[in-house]
Amino acid sequence: MIESRVPLEASIAARNKKGPGDPHLRSISEVKRYHIHATDGEIGDVTDIIVDEHWIIRFLIVDTGSWFPGKKVLLSPEWIKEVSWADSSVEVDVSVEAVKNSPKYNPNQPLAENYETDLFLHYDK
Repeated sequence: MIESRVPLEASIAARNKKGPGDPHLRSISEVKRYHIHATDGEIGDVTDIIVDEHWIIRFLIVDTGSWFPGKKVLLSPEWIKEVSWADSSVEVDVSVEAVKNSPKYNPNQPLAENYETDLFLHYDK
């Protein structure tokens, strides 16, 4: 039996070749590095994304890092005004002050049933 082999370089090039896919799709691992900009300043970086059982994005988990040390907050994708793929940034329709006073998110605890309601009320959404 004669095997047909493709050189490794050609195989890798074919696998990495960009297809006619949606130019707006990004992997979660790429978006995790995006910077978040509020209406009046920078507030942190996306560290993860919460999706529901239907693969709908429910929240961006934002680490406020040096802006508000030790705090992680959730932001709804409904509050996104603009995404800049080139700048790896997301602009959201909330203020820095609202994020600063936002209910803290603890990834080690399940979301309470009323957390989402409280979050939307906090941001006046």
